[in-house]
Amino acid sequence: MYVIAIYDIADKKIYQEKDNSRRIRKQFEKYLKRVNYSVFEGELSAAEYKSLFGYVKKYANQKLDSIVFY
Repeated sequence: MYVIAIYDIADKKIYQEKDNSRRIRKQFEKYLKRVNYSVFEGELSAAEYKSLFGYVKKYANQKLDSIVFY
């Protein structure tokens, strides 16, 4: 499946915990091609998508971060 992923990670000053923006960006770069600062796209298998989505869900702050997959 062809995936477009867009993310916006909250500034680390807002976080009360460790900043995960670098960790999440590196994971996106592992699976997808970067086309803009926070936009990635590429072809993923169902297993790769599930792995990437699970990783992002685990490390992103649900209240502060915005991550969208198309």
